[in-house]
Amino acid sequence: MSDLLQKTPTRISHYPRWPVLSGVAGLAGIIGLLVLSLVNEYQDETQHARTEVENISQVLDEHASAIVHKGDLLLREVQRNVRSEDMRPAHGVRGLRKQALHDLLKSQLDSAPEVSVIHIANAKGDYIYSSLDPIPEINIADRDYFNHQRASTTAGLLISSPLISRTTGKWTIVLSRRLNYEDDSFAGLVSVILNLDYFQQFYRTLNLGPQGVVALYDQEFHLAARYPPNEDLMGKVVPVSVGIYIEKGIKHGVYPTKSPVDGIERQISYRQLNDLPLFVFAGISEQDYLALWRRHIWQYSAGAIVFGLVVISFGLRQRRSEMALRKSDDDLRTIADYTYDWEYWEGLQGELLYISPSCQRITGYSQAEFIADPHLIYDIIHAEDQPLMDAHRADIQHEDVGTLDFRILTKEGETRWIAHGCREVYSKDGHFNGRRTSNRDITDRKALEEAELRERDFAESLIDTAQAIVILLDTEGRIVRLNHYMEELSGYRLEEVKGASWFATFLPEQDIDAILGLFKKALTETHTQANINPILARDGRKILVEWYDKTLKDSAGNIIGLLAIGQDVTLREKLAESQRLLKAAVEQSNSSIVVTDSDGTIIFVNAGFAHTSGYLVDEAIGQNPRILKSGKMQKETYEEIWATIASGRHWSGELCNKKKNGDLYWETANISPITDESGRITHYLAVKDDITRRKQAETALQEQKNFLSAILENEPECVMVVSADEVVLQMNAAGFIMLEVNSVEEVNAVGLVNFVVPDHRAAFLNLARRVFDGESGVLEFQVEGRKGARSWLETHATPLRDAAGKITFLLGVTRDVTRRREAEERLALSLKGSNQAMTDWHIPSDTLTFGEGWMSLLGYQPDELRSNSSTLFELMRPEDAPAAHDALIRHLKGETSYLESEIRMRHKDGRWIWVLARGMAVERTSDGRVVRVAGTAMDITARKKAEAEIARLSQWNELLLNSAGEGIYGVDHEGHCTFINPAALTILGFAKHELIGKSPHPMFHHHHTDGSPYHQEDCPIFMTLRDGIRRKVEDAFIRKNGEAFPVQLTVTPMHDNGLLVGVEVVFQDIALRKKMEQELMRLATTDPLTGMANRRHFLEQLKMELAHFKRFGRPAAFLMVDIDHFKNVNDTYGHAVGDVVLQHFGELSKLRLRRIDLIGRLGGEEFGILLPGTDLAGALQFAERFRIHVADTPAQSANGTIPFTISIGISGFDQEDVEPDSILARADAALYLAKAGGRNQTKVN
Repeated sequence: MSDLLQKTPTRISHYPRWPVLSGVAGLAGIIGLLVLSLVNEYQDETQHARTEVENISQVLDEHASAIVHKGDLLLREVQRNVRSEDMRPAHGVRGLRKQALHDLLKSQLDSAPEVSVIHIANAKGDYIYSSLDPIPEINIADRDYFNHQRASTTAGLLISSPLISRTTGKWTIVLSRRLNYEDDSFAGLVSVILNLDYFQQFYRTLNLGPQGVVALYDQEFHLAARYPPNEDLMGKVVPVSVGIYIEKGIKHGVYPTKSPVDGIERQISYRQLNDLPLFVFAGISEQDYLALWRRHIWQYSAGAIVFGLVVISFGLRQRRSEMALRKSDDDLRTIADYTYDWEYWEGLQGELLYISPSCQRITGYSQAEFIADPHLIYDIIHAEDQPLMDAHRADIQHEDVGTLDFRILTKEGETRWIAHGCREVYSKDGHFNGRRTSNRDITDRKALEEAELRERDFAESLIDTAQAIVILLDTEGRIVRLNHYMEELSGYRLEEVKGASWFATFLPEQDIDAILGLFKKALTETHTQANINPILARDGRKILVEWYDKTLKDSAGNIIGLLAIGQDVTLREKLAESQRLLKAAVEQSNSSIVVTDSDGTIIFVNAGFAHTSGYLVDEAIGQNPRILKSGKMQKETYEEIWATIASGRHWSGELCNKKKNGDLYWETANISPITDESGRITHYLAVKDDITRRKQAETALQEQKNFLSAILENEPECVMVVSADEVVLQMNAAGFIMLEVNSVEEVNAVGLVNFVVPDHRAAFLNLARRVFDGESGVLEFQVEGRKGARSWLETHATPLRDAAGKITFLLGVTRDVTRRREAEERLALSLKGSNQAMTDWHIPSDTLTFGEGWMSLLGYQPDELRSNSSTLFELMRPEDAPAAHDALIRHLKGETSYLESEIRMRHKDGRWIWVLARGMAVERTSDGRVVRVAGTAMDITARKKAEAEIARLSQWNELLLNSAGEGIYGVDHEGHCTFINPAALTILGFAKHELIGKSPHPMFHHHHTDGSPYHQEDCPIFMTLRDGIRRKVEDAFIRKNGEAFPVQLTVTPMHDNGLLVGVEVVFQDIALRKKMEQELMRLATTDPLTGMANRRHFLEQLKMELAHFKRFGRPAAFLMVDIDHFKNVNDTYGHAVGDVVLQHFGELSKLRLRRIDLIGRLGGEEFGILLPGTDLAGALQFAERFRIHVADTPAQSANGTIPFTISIGISGFDQEDVEPDSILARADAALYLAKAGGRNQTKVN
């Protein structure tokens, strides 16, 4: 070895100066690289710390959100199971019910280690139920969350600030929800006490370094939990510097800050828990995350110093080259010993002359082991690389320098990659002395190269398999690469378009210039560009693509092309456009559109709602649709709506609602549930249209129809409508009287023309033909009724036309003129010298001729009376003269066909007699003026006396009224009470003077039985006063003492001369009857022993639920339950105890079932349970809980505790089921399996 080192090859006898200069430059470069590396490492460590702390804050967010969500689920479950009667202090809650509620709270607590306690407090703030036993005697009325829940009906979930629990004595956060009575008044609250130690334990598991910190705050930054813990800060406001970010709406972020608590610099990440009033913080200290970086500073500095020393020594060695050559053995050994690479030298025969200490670091074998076995150098080469080494050793026989990369197996069995280089060594005289070899461990580099290769392969695979467009363009826009997805989408193969212009091949001509500009811009910018533009497929289809572009550069930093990744967004854009149109349609719709969550809280309204209701959008959001209740709708209507939509069905109808300003309005409402993928109802959608004007028009039209109908029915003249084939379509009562028939059908059965006497039929038919030809006409004719009575009729006929102007019907208005014809005949006879009380008045001369009949009427001879019109008024009683004069004037004007008036006239002997005066104009001028009037006068004193007798008889009617057992009273057209009988006064408790002359409605008809106001316009009495329709309804009155009671109410209109003047009201107290009806209904549907549904009622409900399932597909389940060994109970304790067990089982089932569930007794100890909206998995879960609860809750009897168990068979509903029998059969089969398996089991079929 010394020989070798003393010899220097001749070709390197003089050393140049450039290696020293290069070394110095290299040293400077290395120092620069070290500084740059440290700067990059600092940035990387800082970014890594930011990323780590942000990830941990997200974990904290999810952890805390999950706990709050779970706590809220507990609250909702308890809220759903608590009944109103459980919260009323005046109602004693039975021990079984209390135990059931305690078991419920305990079972909920057992499933939630995050929760310490669950309490239920009443409206006074006292705990009345608790998961603890005994219940703590604690009042929370002073707590902020209690007062907030009490004050707000819409508070929902409340999260308190950190506080010390009065139950546990520890710091906690309280979650609470409000409990309501049926009228939505405050009944109390249910609260969950969170276990903050659970947070602390979780925070302790997070590794944020020795000086890291994790914390939980409320919205005012009161500290709730922290690790490391700090009891002094618990519940106090801790100053944090994120307020400015939160005010800007930034709910999470990362920022460096110095802690005001311990003064440590940290990277802090904060997050708000969704929209909850809670924040989580996570922080890593600068000292922790930069510790490695600071160590590297010292290491790199030491390395630079060592390298500098090497360079200096190399320079000194150059200046003392001759000295160095003489001492080369020692120097080379020194260098080799300290070099990082594994160095060894071989002699002429391949013997090992020297090996550096690095061999042990790289191979695991020591210098001594290699010197002892020189061939070990080749033995540790990997078997697969031995041929490579053999070839290499053969090749270097002919070369000065040789290199090879191969693998070795270390002493520990690890595979390492080696970069091998060797060169020949010569003596001064040029003789070959051996080889010098340098082996460098390149395992890490090889791993990196393999990783890069895998990444390239992965990238290639990802590009080819990606469900997105990937293209590569050169700087000229020519196509370099397309992936498979692009080929399938466009119809082009890469081989067809490679090298072609992207713009000319794939872009519509009108878009080329714009996209080309974007392409050129993208080549000059380093950040990603995003745009949307269409491309053309081979078949001409336009495909809308959203692009993300990235420039590509070579190792020198030169831009060599553009990578573009695109997504086919044609469908998305169409959907987005549809959504925009839908949103615009919703926002601009005149209809009111309301969306609520599953609890009925409004989460969206459109402008149409705001316009209709008067509530601004912000005012409506968060409210309940009850803000629109007008009080005009029955409570049952709202119950029907809720029951319908809550069962997954659609409801439509009309509602009377109230605007913000108090005005009432009508709407058509279509309300539908919105479900998620599992069928669970998540929201409700209501689309409503304002129909107030239509309702007003309908009301006005109905009033007009009623008015016309009343006129028609009370019209003394016949009104009829006849078709062209002589069929009577409509006729009023006056026509029936004239023809002596009872219906239109009876008229058509005979034939209208057949009622006309034969002599007049031709004229009648001729008039009908003229009317259908478009004329109008008048005809007097005689008819013979069904009973044989003949009468003279005068008809006015006119055509009726449709919208097109076509004549479709004949309208005839006919009056009975029989009396007039008879009067005219009598008048004609009297004018010939009759001695009746006849008159003939010639108006132009005011000559009045009196017949001899006036002698018998008033005792005057005709010549005793002056022959002018004033004579009649002188004989007339003064108070009767105005009415008689008015009747005369109206007749002279042609307003009446004849005049008639009842007046009192003085007899010659001085007494007053009643006279019926009739007259008719018998002669007119050509212009219609009356010339002559003929008239008669008749003594009606006897009739007037008869009328007086009738009045006397009315007193008897009043006597009968007073004797009636029903309540009877009258109301005039102004709504005032005109009479009331004693029975009504007794029933109502009022005195007569308290009601007569007053409106009865505000006295005893002002509210419904549910306490809601009873508006006068909805009262059947006032409805009859408006439309004259007789009504018979069930209603409710209120006694003077405030007691409401049901009544059977009959309202009958009263008419006077065809005019509606009031109504008569007859009512009966039907409280006893209603109670009997309810009891009969209960007996008809209920099992008398257990209070459950009986078999018939249960099977009816099961059949209805099956129909609902087949129509809407909502799942449902049926449970058949049998009490195990029930016969033994009866045989051992007797049937009385058996009944106690059955009743106890009924009570247990009521505690476990929801309101929509139904249990029925099918027979003996066999029962059925119907679970609407529950699938088989849910039914099995319920059945198991119920079975265990029954087994754990024995019945109590006089004979002591009676334990018992149940077996359950479960069957779901199937679309193949036609009748409930198939469901019953499957459940019965499952029950049989449970029995056969040993009982006290649940089986599913």
